[in-house]
Amino acid sequence: SLSKDLQRMEARIAKYGEQAEAKQRNLQELEAALATLTAELKSLEEELSTELLANLTAAEQKELRELDEETEGLKPRVLEAARRVETINGRKAGLEEELRENLERRIAEVKAELPLEHGGTGGQDESEHTESLEKTRRELEEVTR
Repeated sequence: SLSKDLQRMEARIAKYGEQAEAKQRNLQELEAALATLTAELKSLEEELSTELLANLTAAEQKELRELDEETEGLKPRVLEAARRVETINGRKAGLEEELRENLERRIAEVKAELPLEHGGTGGQDESEHTESLEKTRRELEEVTR
C-alpha cells in the first residue's frame, strides 16, 4: 500500500514536472512576443515624436499655417451660423404649428359651408349636424316600422 502511494506520488510529481516544463516554454514564447511588441511600440513612439512639419516643404508648411489661421477664423462664423439655424428652426416650428391650426380651422369652415350631401354640415356647426342626423335617423326608423 505504501509502495502504491509512493508510485502515485512519483507519477504526480512527473506529471507536474511535465506541466511546469510546458508552462516554462509557453512563458518563453510570451516573453519573446512581448519583446517584439515592445520594440515595435518604441519604434512607433519614435516615429510619432518626430516633428511632422520637418517632413513638409517650406511651401507646404506655409500653406498649413495659412489653413490653420483660416480654420480658426471660420470657427466663430460656423458657431454664429449654427445659432442662426437653431433660431430659424424654432421660428419654422412655430409657423408650422400656426399653419396647421389655421388649416384645421379653415377645413371646419369649409365643411360648414358644404351641403350635407357633399360631406359638409350644411351651414350647421358639428353639434347641430349631429343632432340633425340623429333626428333624421329616428324619423326613418318610425317610417320603416
